[in-house]
Amino acid sequence: MQSCCKCDYERQVHAVSCGRPGCPSCWPTWATRAAQRMAARTWGYWQTKATVHHPRHVTFDLTCINVVEAKRRLLSLGATGGSFVIHPWRIKREYQDEASRFSCETGENRYEWVRKQPDPMAVLDYSPHCHALCYGRLKEIKAGSKVYEYKVIRPLNSLEAVEGVAFYLLSHTAMPAKPGGHCYHYFGVCRKDLLKPTYTGEESRPVFCPVCGAALVDKANGEPVWVRHYVTEGWFIVKPVLPPPRVLKVSPSTRKLLDLPPGLAT
Repeated sequence: MQSCCKCDYERQVHAVSCGRPGCPSCWPTWATRAAQRMAARTWGYWQTKATVHHPRHVTFDLTCINVVEAKRRLLSLGATGGSFVIHPWRIKREYQDEASRFSCETGENRYEWVRKQPDPMAVLDYSPHCHALCYGRLKEIKAGSKVYEYKVIRPLNSLEAVEGVAFYLLSHTAMPAKPGGHCYHYFGVCRKDLLKPTYTGEESRPVFCPVCGAALVDKANGEPVWVRHYVTEGWFIVKPVLPPPRVLKVSPSTRKLLDLPPGLAT
């Protein structure tokens, strides 16, 4: 059991985690690790100094759960790169106030309230939408327009802010339809072949209370709680390697017929 050294917040943790995203007990381990990697790469583009603008949290609707459609939609809106997560559901309107109250009282997100319901799917509506942590000057929305295209939730001005939003998004996403699939995706300038770090590793960091921000301690011995955290350094942009130009081969007879210059390859 871990508890806050200042307020009444407590949480039960397991000594061993299976790390599977679909496990009802161990999913936070997977989501924490995935959020750290997702945030590091997304924030890494800003660290290259290729842009002075921080990434923004943007959301928009989809017609179905389709990664290709989400990427195309992001590019059409003017996003140049980042990461995104697709959500199949939204909390039904009649339950949103109750879920919000639970979040305010416990410090946990609204979808923890969903998990605690006898039938979680009964409080959800199928409503595919995408959340992106992205860069780029987005398409201008004309004043007075009643057509919903996208919503900017807020700018993300630090690595910790990106990581926090990433964890929240991964806390209630759908599992991949196929084995080996991904719950989050990169696009544009944050693609793995275009953006790389010079160093990746782990370091020990203290754990803080989600309610008041004080350090968490092990309730059994009072010692501070430490965890391993993914870290990166030295992000740089990879310049695409273009294939060599094709050389046109021409036979001597064709060269003579066409009166081609002698420097042309044969």
